[in-house]
Amino acid sequence: MGHEHEKMLPDFPGIRLVGFSDNDPEQLRDVGEGMKRYASNEELLSDPEVNVKIHCTS
Repeated sequence: MGHEHEKMLPDFPGIRLVGFSDNDPEQLRDVGEGMKRYASNEELLSDPEVNVKIHCTS
């Protein structure tokens, strides 16, 4: 699901995708180059570059 957001979100004006978080490191293995990889939501939320978090589950 994150891959779809990685493709779609940059098309919206004013949105800059910073990275992805997942408790399972395997899910972060193929995150695009230049994207941050967070091991937890807490780590993501503590990053001052992050202003908005989209929480997606399957």
